[in-house]
Amino acid sequence: MNAIQYFDWGGDGDKSIPFCSVRLKNFFKIPKSNKFPWNALSENMTSVVYSTDGLDARVIKSKTAITKKDGNDFVLNFFIKESSLRDRKNLTVINFNCYLDGSLFNVGKSTKFYAEIYVSGRKIKRDRGLSQVSFWEKNIGANMGENGSVRFEDNNEAVTLSSLLNKEIVFELEN
Repeated sequence: MNAIQYFDWGGDGDKSIPFCSVRLKNFFKIPKSNKFPWNALSENMTSVVYSTDGLDARVIKSKTAITKKDGNDFVLNFFIKESSLRDRKNLTVINFNCYLDGSLFNVGKSTKFYAEIYVSGRKIKRDRGLSQVSFWEKNIGANMGENGSVRFEDNNEAVTLSSLLNKEIVFELEN
């Protein structure tokens, strides 16, 4: 076991565990991504923000994310509190965010990419709004879903927070 996987942030004794990895496919092949300071990640904070059927957004913050460049892909590994996985309701939207240390470049607005999304090889339906990846001065985020249920395309199965545990979520970016 990796020590960071079970690091206790204090408080209620709830442990941070590995949740999922988010792969931004071919991120570094797209010219607009050259502005993003991926290698300047000295301290970062992450959050997973999600909504379920009929409920307001919930935020799960963590002080740790492991980020890396893998060929032309940008990979972010997220950790969450173990108790968060108790939520088994259908997701309507989920956002993965990594907040970067410092103001490393000056961009007045976010840079957005649209993407097809796959969870462990299974495509996510895209009929409920556009899936996208955005970055700006201190943040990079990837989200799926919008005002509807996040579902797999092959069998219309709803996606839950717990169903993403230990999965790789691939955002195939469009130019």
